Amino acid sequence: MASIKLILRNDKLDQTGDAPLFMRIIKDRKTKFLSLGIKLKPSEWDEGKQRIKKNHDNSVRMNAFIAQKVSEAEGQVADMARSKKEVTARKLKDAIMGKAPQNYFEY
Repeated sequence: MASIKLILRNDKLDQTGDAPLFMRIIKDRKTKFLSLGIKLKPSEWDEGKQRIKKNHDNSVRMNAFIAQKVSEAEGQVADMARSKKEVTARKLKDAIMGKAPQNYFEY
């Protein structure tokens, strides 16, 4: 089974001091990162709870958005694990992003 965790990339701070929020997918010790399109200050992120703190202006909406994205990703992981024999981190990332799997013969 794949694991999904939210990571605030403090090593990629921009000029305003904001860091991007990524969803990390790990399957068979292979890691893939998906950007959620959210930038936060490190003081606004609670790593233990995996949520945005109340000191952010739109914390309720942003936390609902994050929860929706994580649940969609977990649903895709469960669907792929149930339907396919071989599931890789790359295939999971493509499925979550909505890319259709490519077949060599169709290509």
